[in-house]
Amino acid sequence: MKIVNYGENDSEKVVLLLGYFDCIHVGHQELINKARNLKDVKGCKIALFTFKNDDFSKDGALLLFDERIAKAERLGVDEVIVADFNEEFKNTSCEDFIDKLYRTLNVSAVICGFDYKFGKNACGSAQTLAGICERRNTPCYIIPKTESNGEKISSTLIKSLLKQGKINEANKLLGEEYSLTGQVVHGREVGRTIGFPTANVNVPENKFRIKNGVYKTRVLIDGKAYDAITNYGARPTFNLGEVLTESFVKGFDGDLYGKVITVIFIDFIRDIKKFYDTEKLKEQLEKDKKYD
Repeated sequence: MKIVNYGENDSEKVVLLLGYFDCIHVGHQELINKARNLKDVKGCKIALFTFKNDDFSKDGALLLFDERIAKAERLGVDEVIVADFNEEFKNTSCEDFIDKLYRTLNVSAVICGFDYKFGKNACGSAQTLAGICERRNTPCYIIPKTESNGEKISSTLIKSLLKQGKINEANKLLGEEYSLTGQVVHGREVGRTIGFPTANVNVPENKFRIKNGVYKTRVLIDGKAYDAITNYGARPTFNLGEVLTESFVKGFDGDLYGKVITVIFIDFIRDIKKFYDTEKLKEQLEKDKKYD
């Protein structure tokens, strides 16, 4: 994946996708599909614009920057144009923003969503962009609204579903399962004493917090996927309030401390409960392990 900083020169011909693409949901993927259709016709690459910031949203990002880059690559994007959403960028006018893109990139076509906003105080719209592109003799394609059950597919909708534990519905709109990646850290190791050793990963600071609960998951370790059960959130049985994931990885036997793993959320099993003795906890974990 090629990464180009906003304002950096790049001579390769591109179809440019404009937006934030904070989670590259199925609505965003319609833009990428359009770009793929144009790619061979125009003999150019697909370039997607996004921001480096992970703190762009007050309640956290569905995908952190590295996760956005990886997902874009999986979906066929060739390069990513990245900018810092800082005060200077916030005060950039519509014309200046587009002008810098045209001065530094070889733009063959531009694609955006129907509700695209840009420029200082978000004063520019998709129609504004179309007008600017027309003056530059560049085709601009505006992709219409994508809906689910009559509601616009958006990061706000997906976050609402995740907060309710509706992981299946959220995953459909994301176009793939929600996940988080992190380094395995040492915990209390209580699980090991009752036959349920867990891989603990702290939830990254700027990562959106989903509903606390126990989930059916898959865990990627050294490129191999394992079925798992993951506790996401606090651990009230042990009076611990920090948010992390504890994953019991089925069929894995080895030392995970220090390894970077990815936890992929498949289904919500139950809310977190407080158990007053470890035997009751073990009984519940045995039930969770059989969840299908």
